[in-house]
Amino acid sequence: MILFLFGKESISNVNKISSENNQDLFSEEFVNKVLNRSIIFIGGVGRSGTTLMRSILDTHSSIKCGPESPFLAYFITLWKNLNSNRRTVEQTYKRGYKDGFINKAFSLFLVYVLENKHLHGNILCEKFPQIMTVSFDLHKKLPNSKFIYMIRDGREVAYSFLNKLNKTKDFKHFKFYLDVWNRENEVYLDNCNRIGNLSCKKVRYIDLVMKTKETMEQICDFLGIEWTDKFLNHNEYIGTDVFAIPDEWSYKQIKKPVNNKSLNSWMGKISGYKENYVKKLSMLKTFGFLK
Repeated sequence: MILFLFGKESISNVNKISSENNQDLFSEEFVNKVLNRSIIFIGGVGRSGTTLMRSILDTHSSIKCGPESPFLAYFITLWKNLNSNRRTVEQTYKRGYKDGFINKAFSLFLVYVLENKHLHGNILCEKFPQIMTVSFDLHKKLPNSKFIYMIRDGREVAYSFLNKLNKTKDFKHFKFYLDVWNRENEVYLDNCNRIGNLSCKKVRYIDLVMKTKETMEQICDFLGIEWTDKFLNHNEYIGTDVFAIPDEWSYKQIKKPVNNKSLNSWMGKISGYKENYVKKLSMLKTFGFLK
Protein backbone atom coordinates (compact mmCIF):
# COMPACT_ATOMS: atom_id res chain seq x y z
CA MET A 1 0.00 0.00 0.00
CA ILE A 2 1.24 3.50 -0.84
CA LEU A 3 -0.01 6.34 1.32
CA PHE A 4 -0.49 9.84 -0.09
CA LEU A 5 -1.24 12.56 2.47
CA PHE A 6 -3.47 15.52 1.71
CA GLY A 7 -4.67 18.14 4.20
CA LYS A 8 -4.21 17.83 7.97
CA GLU A 9 -6.07 14.65 8.80
CA SER A 10 -4.60 12.52 11.55
CA ILE A 11 -2.98 9.29 10.43
CA SER A 12 -2.64 7.79 13.89
CA ASN A 13 -5.19 5.08 13.10
CA VAL A 14 -3.83 4.24 9.68
CA ASN A 15 -1.90 0.99 9.34
CA LYS A 16 1.13 1.98 7.36
CA ILE A 17 3.17 -0.40 5.28
CA SER A 18 6.80 0.61 5.06
CA SER A 19 10.09 -0.94 4.13
CA GLU A 20 10.71 -1.53 7.83
CA ASN A 21 7.66 -3.81 7.98
CA ASN A 22 8.39 -5.52 4.68
CA GLN A 23 11.99 -6.56 4.87
CA ASP A 24 11.54 -9.40 2.36
CA LEU A 25 10.00 -7.12 -0.25
CA PHE A 26 12.35 -4.16 0.02
CA SER A 27 15.58 -5.65 1.31
CA GLU A 28 18.73 -5.38 -0.77
CA GLU A 29 19.02 -9.17 -0.62
CA PHE A 30 15.63 -9.67 -2.27
CA VAL A 31 16.15 -6.91 -4.84
CA ASN A 32 19.56 -8.28 -5.80
CA LYS A 33 18.10 -11.77 -6.16
CA VAL A 34 15.61 -10.40 -8.68
CA LEU A 35 18.27 -8.43 -10.53
CA ASN A 36 20.57 -11.45 -10.77
CA ARG A 37 18.18 -13.40 -13.00
CA SER A 38 19.60 -14.81 -16.24
CA ILE A 39 18.13 -12.72 -19.06
CA ILE A 40 18.72 -12.58 -22.80
CA PHE A 41 18.18 -9.35 -24.69
CA ILE A 42 18.15 -9.26 -28.49
CA GLY A 43 18.66 -5.84 -30.02
CA GLY A 44 19.99 -3.89 -32.95
CA VAL A 45 18.60 -1.47 -35.51
CA GLY A 46 15.20 -2.56 -36.83
CA ARG A 47 15.23 -4.81 -39.92
CA SER A 48 18.59 -6.28 -38.85
CA GLY A 49 17.36 -9.80 -38.11
CA THR A 50 16.25 -9.44 -34.49
CA THR A 51 12.95 -11.22 -35.13
CA LEU A 52 14.67 -14.04 -36.99
CA MET A 53 17.12 -14.47 -34.14
CA ARG A 54 14.42 -14.59 -31.48
CA SER A 55 12.38 -17.05 -33.56
CA ILE A 56 15.33 -19.40 -33.86
CA LEU A 57 16.12 -19.16 -30.14
CA ASP A 58 12.46 -19.72 -29.23
CA THR A 59 12.71 -23.29 -30.50
CA HIS A 60 14.89 -24.01 -27.45
CA SER A 61 13.05 -25.49 -24.48
CA SER A 62 14.61 -23.04 -22.00
CA ILE A 63 13.89 -19.86 -23.98
CA LYS A 64 10.63 -18.17 -24.91
CA CYS A 65 11.23 -14.62 -26.11
CA GLY A 66 7.97 -14.23 -27.94
CA PRO A 67 7.05 -11.12 -29.95
CA GLU A 68 8.48 -7.80 -28.83
CA SER A 69 6.43 -5.70 -26.40
CA PRO A 70 5.40 -2.46 -28.21
CA PHE A 71 5.03 -0.39 -25.03
CA LEU A 72 8.73 -0.83 -24.28
CA ALA A 73 9.46 1.89 -26.85
CA TYR A 74 7.94 4.44 -24.45
CA PHE A 75 9.71 2.88 -21.48
CA ILE A 76 13.12 3.06 -23.17
CA THR A 77 12.53 6.64 -24.33
CA LEU A 78 11.64 7.68 -20.78
CA TRP A 79 14.72 5.96 -19.36
CA LYS A 80 17.03 7.43 -21.98
CA ASN A 81 15.60 10.95 -21.62
CA LEU A 82 15.74 10.85 -17.84
CA ASN A 83 19.36 9.72 -17.76
CA SER A 84 20.32 12.47 -20.20
CA ASN A 85 18.62 15.14 -18.09
CA ARG A 86 21.29 15.64 -15.45
CA ARG A 87 19.47 18.56 -13.82
CA THR A 88 16.36 16.49 -13.10
CA VAL A 89 18.45 13.57 -11.84
CA GLU A 90 20.51 15.80 -9.54
CA GLN A 91 17.40 17.50 -8.18
CA THR A 92 15.86 14.11 -7.52
CA TYR A 93 18.84 12.82 -5.54
CA LYS A 94 18.89 16.00 -3.44
CA ARG A 95 15.45 15.03 -2.22
CA GLY A 96 16.78 12.06 -0.31
CA TYR A 97 16.87 9.20 -2.81
CA LYS A 98 19.63 6.60 -2.83
CA ASP A 99 22.35 6.82 -5.47
CA GLY A 100 21.61 4.69 -8.51
CA PHE A 101 17.99 4.04 -7.62
CA ILE A 102 16.66 5.22 -11.01
CA ASN A 103 18.45 2.60 -13.10
CA LYS A 104 17.74 -0.04 -10.47
CA ALA A 105 14.02 0.81 -10.45
CA PHE A 106 13.81 0.68 -14.24
CA SER A 107 15.66 -2.65 -14.28
CA LEU A 108 13.31 -4.13 -11.68
CA PHE A 109 10.34 -2.99 -13.72
CA LEU A 110 11.72 -4.69 -16.81
CA VAL A 111 12.29 -7.98 -14.97
CA TYR A 112 8.70 -7.80 -13.68
CA VAL A 113 7.46 -7.25 -17.24
CA LEU A 114 9.35 -10.31 -18.51
CA GLU A 115 8.13 -12.46 -15.62
CA ASN A 116 4.54 -11.58 -16.50
CA LYS A 117 4.64 -12.68 -20.11
CA HIS A 118 2.09 -15.35 -20.93
CA LEU A 119 4.95 -17.66 -21.87
CA HIS A 120 8.51 -17.58 -20.64
CA GLY A 121 11.28 -20.11 -20.28
CA ASN A 122 13.80 -20.74 -17.52
CA ILE A 123 15.89 -17.98 -19.06
CA LEU A 124 13.97 -14.73 -19.42
CA CYS A 125 14.22 -13.16 -22.85
CA GLU A 126 13.18 -9.97 -24.61
CA LYS A 127 13.67 -9.11 -28.25
CA PHE A 128 13.42 -5.37 -28.70
CA PRO A 129 15.65 -3.55 -31.21
CA GLN A 130 16.06 -0.33 -29.21
CA ILE A 131 17.06 -2.18 -26.03
CA MET A 132 20.65 -1.54 -27.11
CA THR A 133 20.05 2.17 -26.41
CA VAL A 134 20.09 1.52 -22.65
CA SER A 135 22.03 -1.76 -22.70
CA PHE A 136 25.07 -0.50 -20.81
CA ASP A 137 23.05 0.96 -17.92
CA LEU A 138 20.80 -2.09 -17.96
CA HIS A 139 23.69 -4.52 -17.73
CA LYS A 140 25.18 -2.69 -14.74
CA LYS A 141 22.00 -3.45 -12.80
CA LEU A 142 21.37 -6.88 -14.38
CA PRO A 143 24.85 -8.43 -14.20
CA ASN A 144 23.73 -11.85 -15.47
CA SER A 145 22.02 -10.43 -18.54
CA LYS A 146 23.44 -11.11 -21.99
CA PHE A 147 22.91 -9.10 -25.15
CA ILE A 148 22.79 -10.34 -28.73
CA TYR A 149 23.49 -7.34 -30.94
CA MET A 150 22.33 -7.90 -34.51
CA ILE A 151 24.30 -6.08 -37.20
CA ARG A 152 23.26 -5.79 -40.84
CA ASP A 153 24.48 -3.75 -43.80
CA GLY A 154 22.81 -0.35 -43.48
CA ARG A 155 21.93 -0.29 -47.16
CA GLU A 156 19.97 -3.52 -46.81
CA VAL A 157 18.28 -2.14 -43.69
CA ALA A 158 17.30 1.13 -45.39
CA TYR A 159 15.94 -0.71 -48.42
CA SER A 160 13.98 -3.07 -46.16
CA PHE A 161 12.34 -0.09 -44.43
CA LEU A 162 11.40 1.41 -47.80
CA ASN A 163 9.71 -1.84 -48.79
CA LYS A 164 7.96 -2.34 -45.47
CA LEU A 165 6.64 1.22 -45.30
CA ASN A 166 5.91 1.44 -49.03
CA LYS A 167 8.16 4.46 -49.50
CA THR A 168 9.41 5.78 -52.83
CA LYS A 169 12.72 4.14 -53.59
CA ASP A 170 14.68 7.33 -54.17
CA PHE A 171 17.85 8.48 -52.47
CA LYS A 172 16.04 11.02 -50.27
CA HIS A 173 14.08 8.31 -48.46
CA PHE A 174 16.94 5.82 -48.64
CA LYS A 175 19.31 8.38 -47.07
CA PHE A 176 16.89 9.06 -44.21
CA TYR A 177 16.86 5.44 -43.02
CA LEU A 178 20.55 5.00 -43.73
CA ASP A 179 21.36 8.00 -41.52
CA VAL A 180 19.16 6.60 -38.74
CA TRP A 181 20.95 3.26 -39.04
CA ASN A 182 24.32 5.02 -38.79
CA ARG A 183 23.40 7.11 -35.72
CA GLU A 184 21.82 4.25 -33.81
CA ASN A 185 24.68 1.86 -34.45
CA GLU A 186 27.19 4.42 -33.17
CA VAL A 187 25.41 4.22 -29.81
CA TYR A 188 24.73 0.49 -29.90
CA LEU A 189 28.29 -0.50 -30.77
CA ASP A 190 29.72 1.75 -28.08
CA ASN A 191 27.39 0.24 -25.47
CA CYS A 192 28.19 -3.31 -26.58
CA ASN A 193 31.93 -2.67 -26.43
CA ARG A 194 31.60 -1.15 -22.96
CA ILE A 195 29.63 -4.18 -21.75
CA GLY A 196 32.34 -6.49 -23.09
CA ASN A 197 32.46 -9.68 -25.13
CA LEU A 198 31.46 -11.92 -22.23
CA SER A 199 28.01 -10.32 -22.03
CA CYS A 200 27.43 -8.73 -25.43
CA LYS A 201 27.81 -10.72 -28.63
CA LYS A 202 27.83 -9.07 -32.04
CA VAL A 203 26.06 -11.20 -34.64
CA ARG A 204 26.07 -10.29 -38.30
CA TYR A 205 22.88 -10.94 -40.20
CA ILE A 206 24.82 -12.31 -43.15
CA ASP A 207 26.44 -14.91 -40.88
CA LEU A 208 23.09 -15.92 -39.43
CA VAL A 209 21.58 -16.62 -42.85
CA MET A 210 24.69 -17.94 -44.63
CA LYS A 211 26.33 -19.89 -41.79
CA THR A 212 23.36 -20.65 -39.56
CA LYS A 213 24.71 -23.76 -37.82
CA GLU A 214 28.13 -22.28 -37.10
CA THR A 215 26.63 -19.00 -35.89
CA MET A 216 24.08 -20.68 -33.62
CA GLU A 217 26.78 -22.95 -32.16
CA GLN A 218 28.69 -19.81 -31.19
CA ILE A 219 25.55 -18.34 -29.66
CA CYS A 220 24.99 -21.54 -27.66
CA ASP A 221 28.49 -21.18 -26.22
CA PHE A 222 27.85 -17.51 -25.47
CA LEU A 223 24.54 -18.17 -23.71
CA GLY A 224 25.62 -21.41 -22.05
CA ILE A 225 22.77 -23.46 -23.52
CA GLU A 226 22.63 -26.84 -25.22
CA TRP A 227 22.38 -27.19 -28.98
CA THR A 228 19.11 -28.28 -30.59
CA ASP A 229 18.59 -29.21 -34.24
CA LYS A 230 15.39 -27.19 -34.11
CA PHE A 231 17.56 -24.12 -34.63
CA LEU A 232 18.02 -25.17 -38.25
CA ASN A 233 14.32 -25.32 -39.17
CA HIS A 234 12.63 -22.83 -36.87
CA ASN A 235 9.86 -22.16 -39.40
CA GLU A 236 8.41 -25.60 -38.74
CA TYR A 237 7.71 -24.59 -35.13
CA ILE A 238 5.90 -21.29 -35.73
CA GLY A 239 2.65 -21.55 -33.79
CA THR A 240 3.91 -24.30 -31.46
CA ASP A 241 7.31 -23.79 -29.83
CA VAL A 242 7.57 -20.35 -31.43
CA PHE A 243 4.80 -17.96 -30.45
CA ALA A 244 4.20 -15.43 -33.22
CA ILE A 245 1.38 -13.06 -34.14
CA PRO A 246 0.42 -11.72 -37.58
CA ASP A 247 0.95 -8.05 -36.70
CA GLU A 248 4.68 -8.57 -36.19
CA TRP A 249 6.60 -6.72 -38.89
CA SER A 250 8.58 -9.80 -39.91
CA TYR A 251 5.80 -12.36 -39.44
CA LYS A 252 5.75 -13.44 -43.09
CA GLN A 253 9.53 -13.77 -43.23
CA ILE A 254 9.93 -15.90 -40.10
CA LYS A 255 7.40 -18.40 -41.44
CA LYS A 256 9.90 -19.21 -44.18
CA PRO A 257 13.14 -21.19 -43.87
CA VAL A 258 16.29 -19.15 -43.30
CA ASN A 259 17.39 -17.77 -46.67
CA ASN A 260 19.73 -15.19 -48.18
CA LYS A 261 17.36 -13.64 -50.74
CA SER A 262 17.45 -10.19 -49.13
CA LEU A 263 21.24 -9.85 -49.21
CA ASN A 264 22.31 -6.95 -51.45
CA SER A 265 18.66 -6.52 -52.48
CA TRP A 266 19.07 -2.74 -52.59
CA MET A 267 21.60 -2.76 -55.41
CA GLY A 268 20.35 -1.00 -58.56
CA LYS A 269 16.99 -0.22 -56.92
CA ILE A 270 17.54 3.34 -55.57
CA SER A 271 16.97 6.20 -58.00
CA GLY A 272 19.50 9.03 -57.69
CA TYR A 273 21.82 6.85 -55.60
CA LYS A 274 24.85 8.82 -54.39
CA GLU A 275 27.80 6.54 -53.81
CA ASN A 276 30.04 9.38 -52.60
CA TYR A 277 27.68 10.16 -49.71
CA VAL A 278 27.25 6.53 -48.72
CA LYS A 279 30.99 5.94 -48.62
CA LYS A 280 31.35 8.65 -45.95
CA LEU A 281 29.08 6.92 -43.43
CA SER A 282 31.21 5.98 -40.45
CA MET A 283 29.47 2.75 -39.41
CA LEU A 284 29.54 1.24 -42.90
CA LYS A 285 33.31 1.67 -42.67
CA THR A 286 33.54 0.45 -39.07
CA PHE A 287 31.65 -2.76 -39.82
CA GLY A 288 33.57 -3.33 -43.04
CA PHE A 289 30.55 -3.13 -45.34
CA LEU A 290 32.37 -0.88 -47.81
CA LYS A 291 34.80 -2.55 -50.19
